[in-house]
Parts: sequence; structure tokens; C-alpha cells
Amino acid sequence: MAHVPFIGSGPYCYANSFAMMFGGRAPSTAVIEFATGGPFGMQLVGGTLPFFDPYGWTPEAGFDDALAALGWTSSVRRGGTVEQALAALAAALADGPVWVGPVEMGHLRHQPGMAGPIGADHYVVVLGLAEGRVLMHDPQGHPYATLPVNDFMAAWRAESVDYATPYPSSVL
Repeated sequence: MAHVPFIGSGPYCYANSFAMMFGGRAPSTAVIEFATGGPFGMQLVGGTLPFFDPYGWTPEAGFDDALAALGWTSSVRRGGTVEQALAALAAALADGPVWVGPVEMGHLRHQPGMAGPIGADHYVVVLGLAEGRVLMHDPQGHPYATLPVNDFMAAWRAESVDYATPYPSSVL
């Protein structure tokens, strides 16, 4: 397995995950945020909590355009059964890390306090799959995190993420 440097320890999981996938040629996460359109806009959640993203925007909205602007392309896969998604992940990992998301953050039990769905989207970089566990860089501050395959698949199904389809992944 090739070394994939960890970038993270906070929010902006999709930008940090993209930066990890780009490797040494990665632009800053601020450039990735800008290129995807993420920083433009604000909404008030519950009428009082400011959340800095445009209303109705999802991280996926600007991915293809951002990748093209940065000189990259990706192969995206979505859907299928648990078995098909797991087989596709294993096949894609033969060529290197896989950018996965959105996943349901609440199923990522390696994160303190996570015990089930909370309706929060998250993005990770999967590095390997062996012995019933998924190895990943979780940009929320968890490099080389492992998770049992069943927990990972529940997160990857993303049933409680309003804009998600099951088992989305990209190979750059």
C-alpha cells in the first residue's frame, strides 16, 4: 500500500479528503473549498445557528467542475447491493485510495460519541480492506482509523443523509 498523507483534524471533510487523494500535488484545502463553491453563502439553521454554505448546496454540487479546473477527472460509482458495493470498493482499492462519501457520520464508531445515525454527512479516504475491517483516513482527526466492515457499510449506505444515494465513491 502506498503512503497517503493525512490531512484533516477538523471540518471540511470533503476538501481534506480531496487533498489527501491529490497527494503531493494537492492545492490547499481553501482552494478546493473555493473551487467547489462551498464557501459562498450562509443559512441559519433553526433560525439562529449560522452555517456557512449556500442554502441547498451539497459538497457534490461542485466536484466535477472543481476537478476539471484542477486538471483531474474521477470515476464515480453509486448504488447497488451491499455485496456489489463492497466488491467494487475492493477492486478500486487495487489502484490506490478511494474517496468515499457522503457517509453517515453517526455510524463511524471510531469517533467518540458516535453510536448511530445523526443525519450528518461526512467524507473519508479508504486506504484498505482486510480481515473484516476498513482502513481509512477520516479527516475529522482520525488518520489510519479502522472500522468493522458492517459498521462501515451502514455508514456508507447513508440512509439518513438527505442528499445521498447509497454507496457513493470516486477514484481520481
